Amino acid sequence: MEPISDIPNIATLAYRYGTIKKNELELVNKLYYKRANQSSFNDILLDQEFVTEYQIGLLKLIQDYYIIQKQGVEFGKIAVEKGFAAKQDIEKALLVQKNAFKKLKLKKLIGDILVESKVITLNQRDQILEEQREFEKIKKRTLLGDVLVNKGIISHEQKDIIAVEQKKAVTPFLSNISFAVSDDNMEALALIKKDKSNDQDIDLHKIKNKLEQERIKHGIFSDSIIQCYIDKEYTSFPVARGTFPVRQKIEEIKYFFKKNNIEQEQIKKGNPLAEQEIFGKELKGKDIFGNLIEPDKLRYVPVSFIRCGSGARLSEDNKKVFAKKTGRPSLSVKNRFYIHPKINILEDADLRYGKIEEYADINISGTLSDAYPVTAGNLKATEIRGTTLEAHGNVSVSLGITGAEIRCQGSINAKYIKNSTIKAFGDVIVQHEIIDSKIIISGELKCPGARIIASNISAKNSITIGGSGSRVTEPCTLSAGRDDHILLESENIDAEIEQVKAEFNGLKDQKEESKKKADQIFEKMIQLKRFHDNTEKKKKKLENQISGKKEKDKKTIILLNKLNNKLKISISSLKALNSNKKKIEFQLKRVENRIKKIEPGIEKSIAELERDRTILLNWASGKKGKSEINIKVKASETTIVKGVFSEKILLKDYKKVIVKEINASDKEDNYSLKIYKG
Repeated sequence: MEPISDIPNIATLAYRYGTIKKNELELVNKLYYKRANQSSFNDILLDQEFVTEYQIGLLKLIQDYYIIQKQGVEFGKIAVEKGFAAKQDIEKALLVQKNAFKKLKLKKLIGDILVESKVITLNQRDQILEEQREFEKIKKRTLLGDVLVNKGIISHEQKDIIAVEQKKAVTPFLSNISFAVSDDNMEALALIKKDKSNDQDIDLHKIKNKLEQERIKHGIFSDSIIQCYIDKEYTSFPVARGTFPVRQKIEEIKYFFKKNNIEQEQIKKGNPLAEQEIFGKELKGKDIFGNLIEPDKLRYVPVSFIRCGSGARLSEDNKKVFAKKTGRPSLSVKNRFYIHPKINILEDADLRYGKIEEYADINISGTLSDAYPVTAGNLKATEIRGTTLEAHGNVSVSLGITGAEIRCQGSINAKYIKNSTIKAFGDVIVQHEIIDSKIIISGELKCPGARIIASNISAKNSITIGGSGSRVTEPCTLSAGRDDHILLESENIDAEIEQVKAEFNGLKDQKEESKKKADQIFEKMIQLKRFHDNTEKKKKKLENQISGKKEKDKKTIILLNKLNNKLKISISSLKALNSNKKKIEFQLKRVENRIKKIEPGIEKSIAELERDRTILLNWASGKKGKSEINIKVKASETTIVKGVFSEKILLKDYKKVIVKEINASDKEDNYSLKIYKG
């Protein structure tokens, strides 16, 4: 257990006394709270190789001094209050205590110093110590049961029952975590409240405790996915999705091609790709609380479904899918059918070549460079430079990739990767080097002969490289076993949803603005109407005052003329306002009709995108990762290695090492990274 909060912990003392650096202190604190206080600061400092056992001994000695110094100050306050000693005596004793520790490393108690200097007697010292002990007992007596017993509200027996329940209760920091559960109990979102007054980090252990407390137990996403959400400091993210029931029939898809074979033969236009087969059986669902859901109790959602992408079309009954063109068939990660025609480019593909047909299998004899954004099936090229590429299949490059941004549903193979960003569902295989690049994948990094320089790598599976880092470049970060790639894909879906909503939200804003303007005009019209009516009354009153005598009626006629002018102006203003109001109401009607027209399409598009997210998260949850980093030749000092739950900075060069994330306990989530000789 770490010391009480107002005494510096070992890590803080190590930083204060120059044993560790600021970034190392930040890492130790992060790891401490990630492990839900299951590891001490001492263990983490030693595990990260930031300190030696001897240094830990010195730091503990310093910490002990802080403790006795604090106790000495409290002892001195009581001594002064009781009239046993003066303030000057206490200050002098504290100075003696400090010098004794500084020069001889002696931990002298202030009570003993005051007795030795004959300021207080042994009896007085013991009285103060007894009072101090009682005060500490009172401070520790914080259970609700004690308070209620002292006030006579409950009995001792009732207090014991409360104490048992309190042991079961979740610790206070879990009040920062809550869940938003859908109306049908089929989905739960974690909601994280950021509270500056609470410096406890949110970690996986706390999320799982809260899930258990809320009795959410079915369809919980993998630890890796939840941990990645936590690391990215999301304040809202999905943690569980239930299993939907199927009413009356189970529909399964029969495929007419090998869906996992990216290099398969082409299929002709008009040929079937797949069809749904129907069986006379129903399937019960299960909500996130583990309750069985009868098929007639929830909306119908099929076990599998057919969706078409480019080059594929649905039959009229939505049960079959056909090829709209000749090409290679594929099923994307998001369960959409595509047809990829073949294109051979016997030169460089750049701006001079022009746009390339989307979703084609492209074979480029030269270099793909500075081209329009390219969307392909499989892509082969001699080299890729400075372009944006999205591939639904594999990317194979004879030489290398430079200054490019690539999203890929298959694997990527190249001799080198420089100054590029790679996001892939499959593996990345590099022969020579990766420099100044960001690679985030759901597969494995296979580069046993390649050196990684100034790059950030994150892989769902293991990382195998020749070497990492150098003394003159930015440190590399190597993360294995993580779901960072799936989270990026989820963020892309969020961006697409916002894009879909953009027109709709713009129309809603326009509707509100038009409505506001119409209301403002109507309010002005009401005011003008009141003014007009009041003026009419004044006019009639003046007309009744006319006597027929010219001199007597002169002033009245002048006033009547003024009132008539005001009436004309008010009527003209009312007509103008009414005309403007009609124009705005016409625009408002058009906006409302447009909203009514596009709203179903927007809802459908968002539902499809959310379905994509569900598919990706389920795919990732079913795919087991591997937190292992194998460095075949040399790992340079300052390389940062990460698993799902822990991380470590290498403080020296290592040769032929394997870094694995292991759980130190079968019962607790107490993970750490261990270094083994390769």
